[in-house]
Amino acid sequence: MKQLNTLATCLVFIVFLTSCEKATVVPVAAADTFIKVIRNPSDTSKLIYGLVNSVFSYNTMISAKVLTPENTTIQLTDFSSSGNSLYKMPSDLEFTSTVPSPGNYAYTVNFKDGDPITYNNAVSASTIAPVRIISLAKSANADSVIVSWKVATNAQAYSLKITCGPNQVYFQNPFSDTSGNSVMKLGFPLTNAIFTLKGTYTFEIDDLLFETSEMTTIQSVGAAKKEIIL
Repeated sequence: MKQLNTLATCLVFIVFLTSCEKATVVPVAAADTFIKVIRNPSDTSKLIYGLVNSVFSYNTMISAKVLTPENTTIQLTDFSSSGNSLYKMPSDLEFTSTVPSPGNYAYTVNFKDGDPITYNNAVSASTIAPVRIISLAKSANADSVIVSWKVATNAQAYSLKITCGPNQVYFQNPFSDTSGNSVMKLGFPLTNAIFTLKGTYTFEIDDLLFETSEMTTIQSVGAAKKEIIL
């Protein structure tokens, strides 16, 4: 699940990252809890849900934990060992048919310099279903790979991640759909450095639902995947 963690971090803090000066290092963090939705591998007509907890800061964090509405404590992990991004992604077994509990999620962050600080993020029960990927195939002249999917009526943005085995080879930052089309497409030339490895490539399309119109924190992410051998 490590490659999924990178995606979660990018999604949650895309607005935060673009609105801050990287040179400014202060003991301030941005925390977000959101609901990840996937199709049940055993029955794709049904959806299952998991909870993502994530916190980011330009200041080095030693540790972070989250207190859930049920008074359960979740310890976040620093997978990159940078101290800037800590998170907890749901494992395959942690996805359930029940939507995670709405309510306040309280983050306690311990910084390298300074006292612990608490941040809060309230989560509702609203979710977004994954898109339906229509096609993932080579183009007619076999010089590129094209992925297409049906748009989601309540999606406020989309993102794309491409992996080959355990390696994440591409990430498309969240973008809005202003085309008005019912189907969206993205194409990638096979000469692109993304495809230097041989094997099975997994394309993950994520549709995003934000908590507010300011789109600073995420409410829910729907994740759909499809594979192609190159």
